[in-house]
Amino acid sequence: MALPRFTDMDGANIYTWEEYPIIPSDRADISDPITVDRYFTEYLRAEMLIGRKYLIKRGKWTLQWKAIPENMVLSIQYFFELAYFRMYPDAAVAYYWEVFIQNQFAPIWQPGGLYNLTIEVAQYS
Repeated sequence: MALPRFTDMDGANIYTWEEYPIIPSDRADISDPITVDRYFTEYLRAEMLIGRKYLIKRGKWTLQWKAIPENMVLSIQYFFELAYFRMYPDAAVAYYWEVFIQNQFAPIWQPGGLYNLTIEVAQYS
């Protein structure tokens, strides 16, 4: 099994994780996400309603990295700045989840110049 990776929505700007995060499972490819929440949103343009949609949360993952270098933090920060990106559980497979980061991007500096980082990603449809 290869390392997981992120890409932008075009499949470009690939970032393969340098190490696995700590997640509540034996594997980095937690599958079978469960529907847990529903949201209703409206799309406005020039203050005129142009559409409505129900958003259904399909999955949520909390990824925790311990003692990672600054270049890895900066690579993950790029994806935080995107509104939406792809998360592949295995860089060697073609399937992915379209996710976004839900929490604040707040790496914690550790002695020795390394960082701890926790991000929550969610999938909506």
